[in-house]
Amino acid sequence: MVELDSSIGCITIADASAIWPELSQFIQNGKIDLGNPCALREYNRAILFGLTGFVINLPNGYLVPAICLRNTYVKFLRETFPQAKTVVDIGTGSSAILALLATHHGFQKVLATELDDLSFESAKQNIMNNEANVKLYKSSGGLIKGVIPEEILSSIDISITYPPFYPSDQPGRTSKKMKGFKGSDLELFGGTHGFEFTQMYLVEAMDLQIPYPSVLLHKKSYAEAAMEILSTSYNSKIVPIKAGTRMRYIVYGY
Repeated sequence: MVELDSSIGCITIADASAIWPELSQFIQNGKIDLGNPCALREYNRAILFGLTGFVINLPNGYLVPAICLRNTYVKFLRETFPQAKTVVDIGTGSSAILALLATHHGFQKVLATELDDLSFESAKQNIMNNEANVKLYKSSGGLIKGVIPEEILSSIDISITYPPFYPSDQPGRTSKKMKGFKGSDLELFGGTHGFEFTQMYLVEAMDLQIPYPSVLLHKKSYAEAAMEILSTSYNSKIVPIKAGTRMRYIVYGY
């Protein structure tokens, strides 16, 4: 099983501080306190700017996206499926980060959805500020069907999502226990918004016959469960990503 490393091609702390002056105040002895949400936010904003030229703003208390990991995810799919033209990002979050990265990596048409009101407005602003070619759709509870217009559904080649939800075996886990990455209660909920979200999403993607559905997950057991779901309609694979000292897993069907 081929393993990816999210640090390859990313940006070091030293390089990030050189291009992003706001970061310097958080660096001590060449290191950043990853438990400090302000430091983490500026570091990842710097990384995104260095990699893509995009600048994002994040509402206080909302999830700080780990840019290197998400960039590795989108870049891998772009290279694996170069023929794909249209991608949909399910639950783009306040940063719209996967959608922005999809435009950077050359997808011709990028769609994105978001449920939370504040996240939607923030994502819309980030898309506009960067003049990114992303069509954002507001969800009232749906995932793909009922959110993306019917006439567009058949044009989707790839679906992507990194659901920042915790599984039902850790009910009630919230941003108070999340170090610097933080996140709202909606983003880091527990219970029925854990793997159940992934399951519903994959079933809907299969029902719509999206050619290459994918998901990024934080536990191998959930990746294996996702692959089992996809294998009922697709060939499927798991690709591990090294993310610092932890592992994350891309699961996709083809």
